[in-house]
Formats: sequence, structure tokens, C-alpha cells
Amino acid sequence: MKILIIGATGTIGKHITAALQKDHDDPILTGTSISTMNGAINGFVKGAAIELENGVRINAVGPDIVEESTAYFSYFPGHVPVTMSRVTHAYIKSALGGQTGQIYKVL
Repeated sequence: MKILIIGATGTIGKHITAALQKDHDDPILTGTSISTMNGAINGFVKGAAIELENGVRINAVGPDIVEESTAYFSYFPGHVPVTMSRVTHAYIKSALGGQTGQIYKVL
């Protein structure tokens, strides 16, 4: 499992986006550790958002299985793959929007 933290500094201020691998509210078979980690990240994002100072914002993006990830489709039975374009837009919204403490689910 990989967790990616992206930090960006620009005219909009400082921002952190945590990348989740799967929504913890809809776990998959054999995905207990991923669901646990994502639940912890969601809690951290919401908690940190009210403690960060100096305009620093934090959000998370949690896409469902992405269309290009065909090798993993068998792990996600019944899930409708999302486009990479939708995932990209969620990251843009997270980084360039004014919100903080948000979990952007891409389903």
C-alpha cells in the first residue's frame, strides 16, 4: 500500500493533499489494512484542518478503482471504474479550492 502526500505552495497559500487508495466506507475483500489506514487518514485530515495555522489547508482524495487499472478489477467486484480525468479534477479542486478538512470521494 502506498500513501502519497502532495504539498503545494503558491499564491493560494500552502496546501496538503493526502491520496487515499480506496474509500474506507466501502471496503473490499482482503482490504482490511487499506480500509484501516484510509480511515485513520480521513480522521487525521479532519482533525488537522482545525489545528493548522497560517492558512495551511489539508484535504484528501479517495478515488474508486480507476479505468486504467484493469489488473486490479477482480479485487473490486461490482465497482464502476472512474476516469482518470475525474480523479485529476478532484486533486485540482483539493489544491486550488478554498476548502480544508474535506474528503473528496471520486466514485
